Amino acid sequence: MERTFGYHHERFCCERGVIIEQIKLKENIILFHFPGAKGHFMSTNILMLQNGNEALLIDTGYRRHFQKISQKLTKDNIQLKTVVVSHFHPDHTGGLTKSNHVEIIGSSNAEITLKKFHENYDHLLPTRLIDENYHLKYGNHSLTLIPNKGHSIDGMLIVIDDEYLFVGDDLIYTDEFDCVLPFCADHFIENHIQSLQLIKSYKDNKVIIPSHGRILMDETFVTIDIENRLIYLNYILKNKEKSFIDFEQETGITFFGKESHLYNIK
Repeated sequence: MERTFGYHHERFCCERGVIIEQIKLKENIILFHFPGAKGHFMSTNILMLQNGNEALLIDTGYRRHFQKISQKLTKDNIQLKTVVVSHFHPDHTGGLTKSNHVEIIGSSNAEITLKKFHENYDHLLPTRLIDENYHLKYGNHSLTLIPNKGHSIDGMLIVIDDEYLFVGDDLIYTDEFDCVLPFCADHFIENHIQSLQLIKSYKDNKVIIPSHGRILMDETFVTIDIENRLIYLNYILKNKEKSFIDFEQETGITFFGKESHLYNIK
């Protein structure tokens, strides 16, 4: 056991060397952090809210992530009842199967995204659709679900207890706090710009929980990073013929994962 970011932190090694870091943010709120596989910088965060012997998850990760959490829930006699999905890319919904029988809460645009990745996706569709700000009470905790079309058209921000802000892939970091280049999955750069502006309006006095990377408590760091992302996105709107090296040289700003630049300017 150790202390990380001021929170109680435990690290487990499961079968096949899979690492889970379990971080207790507050009573009945647990963050499951899966460091990236060897050679990959992308870690995965899944948040759990517990209410007695029932649980709500924010995202499921890939199926391999969900299986480890599911085993832990079974061991602790906790039944998963609800999954809130930040957006419907496979690395956020891989644990949702036809046998889950859980309530799925997500964007009314989910089907637009699911069609891109699956032939059969009925079991992944939200059973509760969100198309405007929605308040949800879960045990002693309150959540506000906020549609946020940015990285993906079906994105949502999730505020928990007015203390934590769970952000999907509009903000991505490595576990070493490298800022990862914005990835415009739907090629709607303007949407991504608007999504960052929305995050700015909700981020103050909150711990940021990105779906990939370490939790962020440094408001100055987050503010600067968001501004740098906005500079990048506005730059490529005006300069789609230019390379990422051009951007770095002209602005002095750099990002990890620059390979996504070519995708963004298609």
